Amino acid sequence: ARWQLARLGAAALVARARRAAGAAAAWAWAGRAWIAFGALLPLLLAGVALQPDTTRAWRWAHRVARAMLRLAGVPLLVGGSWPRRAVVAVANHASYADALVLLAAVPQPLRFVGKRELQRHRLFAYVLRRLGVVFVERLSAQHSVDDARQLLACARGGDTLCVFAEGTFRRAPGLLGFHLGAFETAARAGLPVLPLGLRGTRELLPDGSWRPRRGAVELRIGEVLEEAVANDAFATAAQLLRSCRAALLRLSGEPDAGHPIAGVGVVDGEQCKQV
Repeated sequence: ARWQLARLGAAALVARARRAAGAAAAWAWAGRAWIAFGALLPLLLAGVALQPDTTRAWRWAHRVARAMLRLAGVPLLVGGSWPRRAVVAVANHASYADALVLLAAVPQPLRFVGKRELQRHRLFAYVLRRLGVVFVERLSAQHSVDDARQLLACARGGDTLCVFAEGTFRRAPGLLGFHLGAFETAARAGLPVLPLGLRGTRELLPDGSWRPRRGAVELRIGEVLEEAVANDAFATAAQLLRSCRAALLRLSGEPDAGHPIAGVGVVDGEQCKQV
């Protein structure tokens, strides 16, 4: 009996030691990732601020972002080819790391569409504007109209807009409903939509945690989507949304987490829109 108790006690100690070693290794890797980010972030910010134009600022940030991931030990995989034409790019949103991964994966400039609250920090707002970020208001109806006009002008001017159509993310896996704005912009500008599927970012930096987890990240570039409903931009936008969401369910590997259109639910078999 004493020998059995000793064996059980030793096994428990070994299991606890293994868990402690695993936790220590995870924290050590997280520390390496944050050291890489903290060391190169000032270089990224200063370089972007000093570049003479948006294109060179993006190229600089692209190189530094790739170095960040490499130094942190995060493998970056890119599948698919970028089209040689103007598009409205739409990506799934799973983590704060999404923008960094896109910055590292795409060498040509993208004009991210970001929430206006990001302008509260002056230094970051200045750098984001230098990178071509377009800030939009999510809560004001009048600002939303003005923002829609601004996005349409950017798209018609040849800029590649990049939108996280879900508008938010959460810790649990799942592709949320899409907001219609990006697809209306594409329909009115006569541009196709390019789905961009991100994988691994939710696991790398989950919502509600600032401790990175070890793992690879991947960008899967889909085929351009072109839909047209004669003389009806709204119907064209709705069709683009559905086609893009179906493509992103495949590209991202995320499960379907709701109605295709954000703010729409189903009650007793009937669709109802939240106001």
